[in-house]
Amino acid sequence: MIGQAALWQILAITTPIYLIIGLGFGAVRRAVVSEDGVKAMAAFLVNIAVPALLFRAISTGQLTKVISSGYLFAYGLGSLAAFLSVLAIAVLVLRQHVADGAIYAVGGSLSNTLMIGFPVATAVLGSAALAPFAMVLLVENIVILPLALILAEIGRVRNGALANAFTRVARAVAGNPMIWAILAGATVSLTGVELPKLLNQSLSYLGQTVTGLGLFVVGGMLVGFGYRTHLDRIALVLTSKLLLHPAAVIGMMALVPGISRELVLAGAVFAAAPMFGVYSAIGQRYGMGQACAAAQATATILSYASISLIVLVAASLLSG
Repeated sequence: MIGQAALWQILAITTPIYLIIGLGFGAVRRAVVSEDGVKAMAAFLVNIAVPALLFRAISTGQLTKVISSGYLFAYGLGSLAAFLSVLAIAVLVLRQHVADGAIYAVGGSLSNTLMIGFPVATAVLGSAALAPFAMVLLVENIVILPLALILAEIGRVRNGALANAFTRVARAVAGNPMIWAILAGATVSLTGVELPKLLNQSLSYLGQTVTGLGLFVVGGMLVGFGYRTHLDRIALVLTSKLLLHPAAVIGMMALVPGISRELVLAGAVFAAAPMFGVYSAIGQRYGMGQACAAAQATATILSYASISLIVLVAASLLSG
């Protein structure tokens, strides 16, 4: 059984998240910060801060030293299964455009690994959480997130000849700083180039703004939002993120031989975390900021139960 001290440790990790979301909601509701100001913050996150964070996280040479092909395959396939399931339901059943479906799909298959998943995994596994954390970053930033962004950009092309459509898509993708950050980070990591200290520190400062500002933006975007309008889509994203995604990851890891118990438990914790911190900011880029903010806030609240359950099971298994 997990001790009371460990439960308080989990609450200490998650409670500040809700406080910052509430601060963002209150600030916009009381007109301390305008809705246009929140949109400007979201633009800063998507175009500057998140690319800096992604580039720095992927470019570190440590990522190439902790690779387990079985873990990468299982976590990646489980995440991809959740992504494609949400995309198919959104497009075929809910009749959403593929651009909207891609944003819902990434919300249901990409976790808040940096801010929630890693601290909780570390609380359960200690330093053993570092290797799976690095591998999850690879899956998320080189497979799931680029796939979602590319599909979303393709989905925005709705008119015109096919050749012109492909040209517009290429330009839109080429102008997306997150995709460039991912590609550049992977290149630096594979070549083993060491970033200059001044550049590395500057990127670190930018990346440090993502967590707090991203949560503040979530709260700000919730002001004036009508849940009923997007209830079916929000339910789809929540079901995938809190249930389907962890179940798919655990199932895939059970099928792949050679994955240790610690890696399975770490994968379960990462997959059970709510969607990534700037989900609503990315949604804002595609005109879906409020729907994404509502899904993210609700998933973050409900993840109290889902993550706590995973931690309880993890602690029980590790002590057995």
